[in-house]
Amino acid sequence: MINKIYPAIKVNQWQEHWDSVQWEASKLRRMPNRFFYTLSMSAKDLIKLSDVYERNIENSETRSGDIGIQRMHNKYRSKKIREFVKYGYPFSDFNETQRSQRQNMKKPGWLPTGIVVNIIQTPKKENEISLSVHPDDLIKIKNDENSSLLAQFELPQKYTNNPDEWKASYLNPIEIIDGQHRLFAFKTEDGKGYIPEAEDFYFPVIAFIDLDISWQAYLFWSINVSPEKINASLAYDMYPLLRTEDWLEENPAIHKIYREARAQEIVETLWSYGDSPWYKKINMLGEKGNPFIKQTTWVRAIRDIFFKSGGLFQSFQDGKILAWTRPQQAAFIIYFGQCFYSALDTLIRTDQNSWPHLINSEPELLTDTLLEQAWSGDKSLLNMDSGIHALCMIINRYFCNPLMFEMLNEWQQEEEFEDNISNINHVIKNLDNLNKKFDNKTFKEHISTLTNQMIKFDWRSANASNLSDEEITIRKTYRGSGGYTSLRDEITKFLSIGE
Repeated sequence: MINKIYPAIKVNQWQEHWDSVQWEASKLRRMPNRFFYTLSMSAKDLIKLSDVYERNIENSETRSGDIGIQRMHNKYRSKKIREFVKYGYPFSDFNETQRSQRQNMKKPGWLPTGIVVNIIQTPKKENEISLSVHPDDLIKIKNDENSSLLAQFELPQKYTNNPDEWKASYLNPIEIIDGQHRLFAFKTEDGKGYIPEAEDFYFPVIAFIDLDISWQAYLFWSINVSPEKINASLAYDMYPLLRTEDWLEENPAIHKIYREARAQEIVETLWSYGDSPWYKKINMLGEKGNPFIKQTTWVRAIRDIFFKSGGLFQSFQDGKILAWTRPQQAAFIIYFGQCFYSALDTLIRTDQNSWPHLINSEPELLTDTLLEQAWSGDKSLLNMDSGIHALCMIINRYFCNPLMFEMLNEWQQEEEFEDNISNINHVIKNLDNLNKKFDNKTFKEHISTLTNQMIKFDWRSANASNLSDEEITIRKTYRGSGGYTSLRDEITKFLSIGE
């Protein structure tokens, strides 16, 4: 049987002055192929041969670090595209009653914009067989000897023989760089198959060959962000590698989006999410007389601690990147806070001599419960700048550990919802499905262990009751930016967490 072949056109946009660009394989920017190709390919073949939607935990290092293109899927968005293809606009937006009355509004649902892909030809990592395309699964590219413009893309023989049963031995030969939601519109609801229309619906395809991951991220940015088509912050979730790209670092006005703005978005979620222990307990407007921590304190703590080299939300010291999305980043802090709050409640109920019982000498005169006094009262470090910064520092020191990476990376957001609350609920629920362990504990068990230890530290501030002169003096050293580190070091010593 002759392999299935797609004719293609070779595109040459290479400029001579591009030869002076610094090609750096160590930064995942090896010199790219001088040509790319355009062709027309069926949605079915693209779906079967591409590898962008399935979260491959076995290749987690590649997926979150070297490949770094994992992204969540918004089923609603793909459904809208599917309806548009079937009915055109505006018929696709009508409800069933409107459709029955306005049949004349049907239109063709063209999708003329190209799907941008990468054709994998060599291993993602040298000598890593599992991170390569098996020779039998490769797409062979044959340039026409009689034309400088024409070529052929030859699909794998085993795929040609039985496409519905075919499965790649290792990686699929095609990576989707841009256009995944358009393509996903032709998959079945469960994401495991394809709808009948995929057989004869053809996409225009722009195919790059063996494009290194940093160039893929750069290409995605240039297509989607530079023309201001999508929010730049979203791009950092679609391509986590963008968080550490030097060409973005050199433009602080852009990279600030992922630090300052993202930190602010997370803080707003801590304040607005109903099950957050900080629900309505953050001073979002900086109002005088508001008893809670200011939003700016939280923003600075999250920005300066989590969004940096060696920060959990940006990159580990060894360069690996957790592909956590904004909902995951917020949910991680929320879930940690929930466990901390629950541990505090248990401590109060089970230990009458614990620090919350000593925080105020006349608790009967206060309207707040002892739990709320300890959590968000004016005599608790947990409701002060130094406490919030130290809390974030300890969390980052404990979890931003390269040895924990594979366990943390198991937590992934596989689907995107239209509203933030659904996204948060989804990723927190997913914590129950994590089985990987580090030091014989799962992700959730590590959080539980740490919070149960941290809550036993004496979190009373300098103006709390029942403190000795020495204890007051020590707590006064926690004030100001230098005090953040002092408090962190005291907690670290208490917990026996190493550097």
